Amino acid sequence: WKLERVDIEVTKNDVKNVKHVFILHSKKSTENGEPIVSIILPIIKEAEDKYDTFDLGESVPRLFLKLPLIGTETWGVNYIFNSTQFSCENDSRNSVRFVGNGQNNDDFAENNRNIIAEGQRILFDFIENTTLSIADKRHLAHINFDINNRNEKLAEYYSQLKKGWVEFFKYKSFFPTNKKNIGNVNCAKFLSSELQEACKDNVVLLDAVYTFAEKIAPSYEHLPIKEDLLFWSKLISEWMPDEPMSFFISTSQIIDYLDNIANHNLATFDLKYILEFDKYLLSISANCFNSKCLIPNENGIGLLQSALKNPEIDNPTLRLFLNTFLPEQTVLFVNSQFKDLTAYSIYGLKEVKESISNLNSELITQFSKA
Repeated sequence: WKLERVDIEVTKNDVKNVKHVFILHSKKSTENGEPIVSIILPIIKEAEDKYDTFDLGESVPRLFLKLPLIGTETWGVNYIFNSTQFSCENDSRNSVRFVGNGQNNDDFAENNRNIIAEGQRILFDFIENTTLSIADKRHLAHINFDINNRNEKLAEYYSQLKKGWVEFFKYKSFFPTNKKNIGNVNCAKFLSSELQEACKDNVVLLDAVYTFAEKIAPSYEHLPIKEDLLFWSKLISEWMPDEPMSFFISTSQIIDYLDNIANHNLATFDLKYILEFDKYLLSISANCFNSKCLIPNENGIGLLQSALKNPEIDNPTLRLFLNTFLPEQTVLFVNSQFKDLTAYSIYGLKEVKESISNLNSELITQFSKA
């Protein structure tokens, strides 16, 4: 392959600016001396030795036969493949085929697949060997081929294509991580689709989930930095729509982790994070508060909802008495930040009287036996 730099002059408000973009050409050529395939890369140079990537967007076709091939705007990757050798039926730009129907278009389909294979070969080799120092590589790795296409043969072709792209890219170092290195997908954790959606517009929940995820991820794995977590999680969800547990952290994993913290000490974390996560669980109707210790008492120890009590006691002297003589009751008092989270049994003056009466009976019994 060979790399060509193209300089584009952009004038805006009478100010001229030059952008440098790149085209990757196959050295294999046609009879006319043209490359079998050329690939417009989503890489831009904006300053000396400073390279970045960009998203082509959903309005730009990904396949060109000098002119855009209609319907390829969401073809599956963030690159433009251009070839004069693409075959379209009846010279129509919306009928590029990758599988035949057993008739006279099988050769056309095979030819198109070979062009894509050549493009994939030179692209992978370029990424493996490029000396360009690209600061943000995120837009090199979009992989979302239509593996659910109604045409079974086409779905199978796209599945094989996607498998090859994913296998290549998941071992490449692409994103800065919480461990201050550049991470690759194969040794990273991401958020499940459910958590992505929940955190998308909730900064506090994202902070909370990220804090928990750092504890859940094994020591040998890493997370993309928090600012990039949702982007990479969405991207990898497109790679792996079935979301294997080995790559994604789920809501249930966080629930189990919090429930199994040593001594149920939720105060290990900032309780505002626990509260935000509990609010999220309520929003999705997760019925787990009476089976998992996810709500803290006044000391930050997680208890079951059914065990917790909402204290309606304003008198500090009475409260001191309860702390001294009835600690088994005060240990059940829900943390003040969580009083409005859900319903608890009330512990007011009536309950105080009952507790004191029971305590008095116990003391009389003990003294009578002494």
